[in-house]
Amino acid sequence: MLSASIKNLINLRHLILRRGSVMPCGISKLTCLQTLKTVVVKDGNHEGGGLDEIEDLASLTWSCCIHNIDYANNVEDFKKANINGKKHIRSLFIDWHNMMFYSNDISLDVHIYFDAKNQVEKQSFELEQVKLEALRPHNNLKELGIYNYPGILFPSWLGNPSYSKIQDITLRGRDKWDGLGRVLDRDLPCLQSISIMDCAMLKNIKIVQSSSLRRLLVHKCPKIISLHGLCSLHRLEKLEIWQCYNRLISAEEILPSNLQFIRFEDYWELTSIPGLQNLRPLKELTLRCCWELELNLEEKLSTMPSRMQKERVYGLCSLAYEIEGHCSACSSFSASTQKGMISQQVATRKAVLEHSQKSQADMQM
Repeated sequence: MLSASIKNLINLRHLILRRGSVMPCGISKLTCLQTLKTVVVKDGNHEGGGLDEIEDLASLTWSCCIHNIDYANNVEDFKKANINGKKHIRSLFIDWHNMMFYSNDISLDVHIYFDAKNQVEKQSFELEQVKLEALRPHNNLKELGIYNYPGILFPSWLGNPSYSKIQDITLRGRDKWDGLGRVLDRDLPCLQSISIMDCAMLKNIKIVQSSSLRRLLVHKCPKIISLHGLCSLHRLEKLEIWQCYNRLISAEEILPSNLQFIRFEDYWELTSIPGLQNLRPLKELTLRCCWELELNLEEKLSTMPSRMQKERVYGLCSLAYEIEGHCSACSSFSASTQKGMISQQVATRKAVLEHSQKSQADMQM
């Protein structure tokens, strides 16, 4: 542990500690501090500083990550941390577990995490929602990531129109969220990227970001059945849908005509791509494991993308022929044989998925 005398270095601007170092008591006096990493905060009656130690550190700047929130019980420390008062923070990442994809924290300016040795009380959805509510950032934030949040509802500030400067939102690891609540259905004029990943119970989502959105990623949401508002995203340039097993894009949801990059992978029940013939700006098309996809004549590409990848998409023989002059992946199979193989593979994969989900549910009980 650092000496308590560190609080006397009132002009200190950058404090970078060895991983595992405990938050120094009295660090709140270092009001010029801009960089603080990587520190462990204790919870409740602690030896060493808690999250409340950063209350007066209004000069903390740029990117901030707070993780292992699952190991925190004292909500008052969250409120006293005064995240809303950190006006120079541009990116905020909040994670209930260990943010493995940020294990290399060189790019982070503020990196704080709770001690995994803390004795955790029985958690509730309400408690976790209060924690997230208390971590409300200031309105000038540009990037927000919320990971492994176990609550059912998001707090009132998420998606609030007052966050008019936010450009990037990532929601990942939401096991309980089914899409309820006003999260992405209010237009944020600067929002350019939305990533929704690993949301096991998500069924429906409505996105209203027609004025600015450039990129939309939906990944590993096995129960999602509808993606409302897709056709209204007139500036969307990149669309990625991975491991979403139901049919999200209906005949009414024509793809936005400005798309340049499309990636559909493990999108089992995709049968057609409405509006594909209108995508003149398309530069890259990636299709993998879209078992039931077949392109009708009216859906063929008006212009060929500079890059096209396909794998295990048995209904694309005609399109592949136009691009490559042949379709070796399909030539040895009749249409009926291909269709039978596809149906069998889809059924097998669905059974494996249902078994996996049931096993996970049994483990959580």
